[in-house]
Amino acid sequence: MTHAADHGLDERSLVFVCQGPSCGERGGRQLAQWLRSWIGGCEARFGLRVCETTCLDHCPTGPNVAVQEESGVRTGVVGEAAARALFAELHEARRPVTGS
Repeated sequence: MTHAADHGLDERSLVFVCQGPSCGERGGRQLAQWLRSWIGGCEARFGLRVCETTCLDHCPTGPNVAVQEESGVRTGVVGEAAARALFAELHEARRPVTGS
């Protein structure tokens, strides 16, 4: 098994994608699939893990995403363009640091 530390990362970040009834109807399932696919194809896969959760309590503004290190919930992550923007931000934040 490969660990985040083996790739220059301190820890793995969890990305929780809501799959509750409201978020699921608004694209939560597709959002989780996109993120898993994109993350799995880049070096950030060693520092990120997409998890599904039942409810993040922001139903009117979903689909919603909570990132482990952040204090709030990202609401309204609707459509592929928003998903790609989130992925780009997560990917950049979790890139392994290479020598100085």
